[in-house]
Amino acid sequence: MESSSLPNLKITLRASLDFEKLEIPIDQNIIDSSTFLTNISETCTEDTTIDVNMTSKQLQQFVTFFNHYPSTNAPQDEEFETQFFGALTNEEFYALCNAIDFFDSDRFTEAAGDFVLRDKIPEMKTEDIRNYLGIKNDMEDKKVELFDPSSLNYFRN
Repeated sequence: MESSSLPNLKITLRASLDFEKLEIPIDQNIIDSSTFLTNISETCTEDTTIDVNMTSKQLQQFVTFFNHYPSTNAPQDEEFETQFFGALTNEEFYALCNAIDFFDSDRFTEAAGDFVLRDKIPEMKTEDIRNYLGIKNDMEDKKVELFDPSSLNYFRN
């Protein structure tokens, strides 16, 4: 997602969901990591400040995450991502993912998904996974009884 933005263009992100209103100028690496910011940088002709629906803490986390990687092509750092996401409560993780989703960043989305699949779900039982993902169990006992267990043999092999 390498950008062709103006070389001296300055984009600043400002958290709008708290009184602190943290403002952080972002560099080209962060711009290139986001489809939204890339599009903004290609259409802006002057320095701009963008109010984002994030708390100051979330904005700082956003910048910390992307500044960890020296470029958009840098390899995934599972150890960093496990520490980064693992330090968040489930509520903070959900809120951060929702806030950053606005930026349309494949790196963040993939890292968050990998974290859940790699570090959260393997330790869970089926009911825990349903609760974690907000999935309702709509299988009635009669439907389960009608289900032929031998039909799963293909998937078990």
